[in-house]
Amino acid sequence: MRHYLWAGLLLLAAGCAAAPAPKGQVEVSGRPTAQGPAITAAWAPEAVREGTYWRLYLSAADPGCAVTTLYADVEQLGFGSYRLQQIQLPRSDRCGLHGQLTFPVRGSFLWGARFTVTVWVEDATGRKSQQVTFPVVVDGAPEVKPPAPYQGPEFQRVLGSIDVQLRSPTFDGGPSGFRGLMK
Repeated sequence: MRHYLWAGLLLLAAGCAAAPAPKGQVEVSGRPTAQGPAITAAWAPEAVREGTYWRLYLSAADPGCAVTTLYADVEQLGFGSYRLQQIQLPRSDRCGLHGQLTFPVRGSFLWGARFTVTVWVEDATGRKSQQVTFPVVVDGAPEVKPPAPYQGPEFQRVLGSIDVQLRSPTFDGGPSGFRGLMK
């Protein structure tokens, strides 16, 4: 009897002590129209750990079957925008695409860096989908698995990678090292 009581107390304590799972953010945007392509669904975590990959899962569709390019614009708080990322899509993605866009978060002293990633698709005639923006912070958060709809095999395919090197919000690389220590 005592064993059951101890086991119950341990389970209760473990349940109370467990930290809540980190949340991601869900952005479901729209439907394709006769006017052009649309991002129909997208999801990405709100935080990423330095030295890992931030992954944006997305779906897009185009009734005209003419989607050719995926764009990603990265803007870092305090540093502005980086070079626009342009990813050419294969013919198989012209009518619609599912997959993930990866962003290797590499660098030093990135803890606390805040940035946004804005994505959209464009068709061969220059018509653009709506833009979807994700705010992200670099911290010690564990990797978050995407919700069930984004765990299927179609979302395991990598559509492209964002090739941007974030800047440290605290280390300027100059002779003084850390910002604010020597002015």
